[in-house]
Amino acid sequence: MAVLSNGDRQIVTNRLMLWLSENHITLTAHLKADVRAAVDATDTWQDDNAAAFNNALPTATKNNATASQKARIFDEVSKRRREVA
Repeated sequence: MAVLSNGDRQIVTNRLMLWLSENHITLTAHLKADVRAAVDATDTWQDDNAAAFNNALPTATKNNATASQKARIFDEVSKRRREVA
């Protein structure tokens, strides 16, 4: 999967800012620009490490799952890790 467009990165930034606000989370010195920089870095990291993630998958998944399906697996594992943290 390709990196997100500037507009898509802004959508993610806006969603995170809304989540922070709705949950009354105050991050010291965390401005919108800082959240955007974190979104940019995360998107870039995911793109840079996509091959490593793909190579870590079992062969059947690696060879048969679509990029979207693999991303969903990654998302669900990440979500659960947040839930149990």
